[in-house]
Amino acid sequence: MVKAAACLPALRARAWFDPDGYPGGPAGEHRPTRSHPPATGDHTPDHPTDTKWYRITFTAPWPGRAGRHPVATNLGRLLRRRRLYTGESANTAQREVARRLDGGPIPDAAHPDQVSLESLLLQALAWPNETPRYPCGIRAVHPTPDHLVITVENTTKLLHDLVARTLPVGNHRGISGIPGLRHRRSPGGAVTLFLAGTAAAVTLRGVSWSQWSATAQVLADTEQFDDAPPLWTGAQGTLTDAESDHLGWYRDLDGPDCPLWLPSGVLRRIAIFQTTDSPRWVTGWRAGDAVLEHWVFEASYRGHSAPHDQVIDLLTDQRFGLPLVLERRDCRCPHDDPSTRCMIYFSSPLSTAARLELRFGCRPSERPAYP
Repeated sequence: MVKAAACLPALRARAWFDPDGYPGGPAGEHRPTRSHPPATGDHTPDHPTDTKWYRITFTAPWPGRAGRHPVATNLGRLLRRRRLYTGESANTAQREVARRLDGGPIPDAAHPDQVSLESLLLQALAWPNETPRYPCGIRAVHPTPDHLVITVENTTKLLHDLVARTLPVGNHRGISGIPGLRHRRSPGGAVTLFLAGTAAAVTLRGVSWSQWSATAQVLADTEQFDDAPPLWTGAQGTLTDAESDHLGWYRDLDGPDCPLWLPSGVLRRIAIFQTTDSPRWVTGWRAGDAVLEHWVFEASYRGHSAPHDQVIDLLTDQRFGLPLVLERRDCRCPHDDPSTRCMIYFSSPLSTAARLELRFGCRPSERPAYP
């Protein structure tokens, strides 16, 4: 039990410096600590290095090897719950939970620029040309308040599609890709995408910088002949006039009623479509107009039923989920006819412009045509 907590520095420090805050500990009362799990009888540390075990102050008798201490039990539940949303490895989730003991389990983006970047990125990722194995081609996410790490599938087609949909090309007549997006090499050879002139950034893992830059160069050489020059090759910290116009529209949406938190929040919880079951495919698209953030996600699962109850519970969870309310559901399970689908509709008390629609079915492996 103590060993499980010994690998979490923030948890150790909190328990060490705040013994009265431990569950069941009366204020002002100090209970003895154990240097490490006892074997038989009383045990005294034999050398100074044993002090690494002085981490948790217990307010009840030592539970013994057969017991489960509440700290270890609750921490394990927290880690498992977080991984349902993010798809992270156990070690990655463990480190983040240790750093954020007093914060939310799935942090939202703290700055409007970060929210805008993530919402634009989800539009680029949601419907790849090749049917991906993971939801929208995303294997896992690692969200923090000021950053997001996305682990993507790495196939030649998906990589080319991702580069073409994200890096901006165009002129005053129009821009494809994400306006203002720039790229740089991260420590360790990963790819960082960021909005010029802001601190908003997303790191891509699963693809190396050499693969990304080579694909981007092919795209730049191709677009030069179509009167749509690449815009990411200029000054890294400045925007073109055309990009400023496009991003200005997004910045005008900032405010308490801004609906861009919806795509950003879904992206930070995208693994719920994968961890609740094994779908054939999951894809999505933005169905709203210039103001309405109406998002649709469609998934096809094997068998004759879809895990929509689990997904609904995860999305509307008060601690881990999003501020969504189940508005209506039309369940057709079991899906004896592959053409039938379960339709689920969400609205939000925070913004009338944010709406989410889920379509679950048991279609064959081929995705439908882009709507």
